[in-house]
Amino acid sequence: MTESNYHTLYTVCADNLKPLVDEQKTFLVGFSGGRDSHVLLDIMVRLKDIAASKDKILIFNWYFHEDDNDMFEAGQNFSKMIGFPFNFVMYK
Repeated sequence: MTESNYHTLYTVCADNLKPLVDEQKTFLVGFSGGRDSHVLLDIMVRLKDIAASKDKILIFNWYFHEDDNDMFEAGQNFSKMIGFPFNFVMYK
């Protein structure tokens, strides 16, 4: 992810997080680690904090391919880092 893409993604998400918690939303996000992981982590922490402040229910569904153990482990790591349980959904 280039510096410009990183800034654009982070800005769009940060500016629009509060309304996202008001209803169910699904985001399909692919990432390659590194800076992408930091952006995704920041977004998930903000969503968790906003949901808690509004007394809303937040569920992170982490999808991973049945052959992609690395993606499953990445989801487990994110869950531990933000201190929030994920639903892990395996697909074929």
